[in-house]
Amino acid sequence: HVINSSVTGGQKVAGIVGCISVEGASSKNEVTNCSVEGLTLGSNIPDDILYQAGALVGYIQLVAANPNGVLIENNSVKDITINDAFGGPDNQAWYCGTFIGSIIRKQQVDGQKLILNNNTISGTNTALYKSMYSFEYFGWATNTENYTGAIAPIVIDGQEWAPDYPFKNVTAGK
Repeated sequence: HVINSSVTGGQKVAGIVGCISVEGASSKNEVTNCSVEGLTLGSNIPDDILYQAGALVGYIQLVAANPNGVLIENNSVKDITINDAFGGPDNQAWYCGTFIGSIIRKQQVDGQKLILNNNTISGTNTALYKSMYSFEYFGWATNTENYTGAIAPIVIDGQEWAPDYPFKNVTAGK
């Protein structure tokens, strides 16, 4: 559990796990029963932006065969501030989200999935929803618009998130 803390870095920055990569892994990848409250994330590089950052996990990579996928369950984040997350020509969030920063999922192998169950986002959180690919659960994820191969599904509270479903219409913390 992380309470009233700050974390800085360039990318893959988070309160609990900076990076989960299932490339070549065969073990289970789980983040369960964790909480983050009163966290501030920011860049430690002068005049640069924060990239792939979230209160719970900064970056999830599902790019190779791993039938176990990733389970993120029974976690909560509250009162999260993410600084230095905007930049580029259109001033969009750079793969930063209140809960998870970004998700790369370029293969669907043997039923591999990212499963998000019973997670809660509450309190006052920095508004990062500047990109068409952003919403409070994660800042960005591979979908069929930006990748044409088969991709691992994301399942949120038992419902499979369709790759073309607009992120803005999905809510966390039921």
